Amino acid sequence: MAGPSPPLADVPVEESSNATENICAICLDRPGGVRLRPCGHDYFCQACTISLFNCPLCRVPLLMEDGRPQTMLLAPTPQQVQAEMLQVAEARSVLSTKEITYVQVLGFVVWAFIFIFGIVEHMHEVVQTCGPGDPGPGTGHPDWLTVPSNATLCKECSPKNQIDCDRCSEGHYNLGTSCFKYLENHPAMTTGAALGGTVYFVLIISTQLFGIATEIILIRRLVRRKLMPRKELIVLLLALLIEVLRMFLVDVFVMQEYFGGRSYHIFRKPVRCPDAKFGHGSPWQGADSQWYCNDPSPHGSHTHYYFASNQSAWSASKDVCSTFTTHSAVLNFDEVGHQDLPGHTRFKTVGWILGGEFALYYFFATFINEVADNMFVIPTTTRSGWLCKMFSIALEMFQLGALCPAAVFAHKDCLFFTDPLGIPLSAMSTVVIVFGYLIWAFMFVSLPLALIGGGLLIVLSLMTLAAASLAQALRCVFRNSQIVQQAADGLESLQQWMVQTLVKLKSLFGQGFQNTIHVTMMMAFLPMLCAGIFLGTLVVVGQGSKKGVMQVLTAMVLLSDVLFKIVATMVTELGDWMLHRRVTRVIEARANQQCAAGCNAPSPVTVFGRPVGDSESS
Repeated sequence: MAGPSPPLADVPVEESSNATENICAICLDRPGGVRLRPCGHDYFCQACTISLFNCPLCRVPLLMEDGRPQTMLLAPTPQQVQAEMLQVAEARSVLSTKEITYVQVLGFVVWAFIFIFGIVEHMHEVVQTCGPGDPGPGTGHPDWLTVPSNATLCKECSPKNQIDCDRCSEGHYNLGTSCFKYLENHPAMTTGAALGGTVYFVLIISTQLFGIATEIILIRRLVRRKLMPRKELIVLLLALLIEVLRMFLVDVFVMQEYFGGRSYHIFRKPVRCPDAKFGHGSPWQGADSQWYCNDPSPHGSHTHYYFASNQSAWSASKDVCSTFTTHSAVLNFDEVGHQDLPGHTRFKTVGWILGGEFALYYFFATFINEVADNMFVIPTTTRSGWLCKMFSIALEMFQLGALCPAAVFAHKDCLFFTDPLGIPLSAMSTVVIVFGYLIWAFMFVSLPLALIGGGLLIVLSLMTLAAASLAQALRCVFRNSQIVQQAADGLESLQQWMVQTLVKLKSLFGQGFQNTIHVTMMMAFLPMLCAGIFLGTLVVVGQGSKKGVMQVLTAMVLLSDVLFKIVATMVTELGDWMLHRRVTRVIEARANQQCAAGCNAPSPVTVFGRPVGDSESS
């Protein structure tokens, strides 16, 4: 992977080689001598330089005109190099300053929409009362699930408004603002609650179509300006095909199921009628065609419950309905409302898999995904191209994690938990809940997140330092191993790049409001990325665990969308890096031959301010 561009002052200025010995270092056939701008290297022939975007030796971006690299006759001065490097950077800018501002404003508007409507979804159909939340006798509800209207279920009513219950009596369940004796009486939860599933589904589809349109416009702009190498254009067309396939499969087999408009109730696990001496109510037939009766035994901590759109959706098959106890993360209401995590009790329990808040997060993930797809369009040969590629892949992993609730649960008439990788539901829910709240309040928690991100970078830098030190030791032991030598060079270059990155980020922080904001947001995104990678793994495994060929195909496409971008980027960069290594070795060998012929010491070829043969920035 290419490292950061060298400082302008370090770009070498080469003196022309002897014309009789200057054979092209790429084709090794035609005479060289074509001097590239702005670096001044002249080891290549005219035919080989036509398709170049970067210098094969120093990898500096070349000055282009009408899609062809520009050349010069005489070696440039350092002042000329510096001026032309600035000219190259300006010519390879894909978006104008005004367009970048528009993108930033659009991102803020989307986040503000999520922040505002997150509060709306948070308060949607919330029962606020210090009296019993359960229905009273004679209200048409089953008698065994009713509570007298004068029953004292709330132990502490909120002094703020005298409506919300802060603490319930022992053995009762706090929904966050009201107390219940029976979980079956909890209000039903609808996916896409306040705005409705249709509104969210339309928003998501519209965002996807808008993203594809802007992606095509960007590709067209780059092709017209001749800034798009042919190999990257092929990669982009394949990536666009996978993106469209992914959108179609996710929308049809994940989102349409989730936004199906179902309202989920909590039901107690029934018993087979022949097994029950006494049952509450009349026998009823489940989805598996078996007859069941309501369990007449007293409620307890080991009572099992299931979520379904209707009671008869129950099936005894473990592959159709999942059951949970009050010890489970999705039913851990207790008397104070799951106080070990900040936030609303309903969202911290069952809301993250059924409520409208998740619909908002997936809309945000869709927007982020379209941003990532558009950033991937930016070629590495343009200004900040490598940063766009790496950030695009990071955003892909981030948005994939937001699919977790829809992927690890099958939202059919009866809720089914796929149990991916056997990870405890409590650990998974904690990550998803924290992940969701960080998205919702990102602008307000960006500074502490940036501190965590800075800590992660420091730890990563120390790890690369330890790896580089180990590589130095191995270099001394395996002196004749070229693989070990190259690995050691790569680790040293990576460690140097990490140190340079930390120093650069530190220098940018505090240098103007805009630079400070950019560094803070970039650092704050790192811990979010780690959570997204963890959840993204669960998404692929969970989706692949669902029944049906199309569900498994959806999981494969979700994974391939990210893997293709990673592999395609690595392959295209590997080709450039191999050319760079080959050219470097040819020029080094030529310099050594000249030295052996008539000089006392080699005259090394400088690449990025270092002799060829030393560790190169990759």
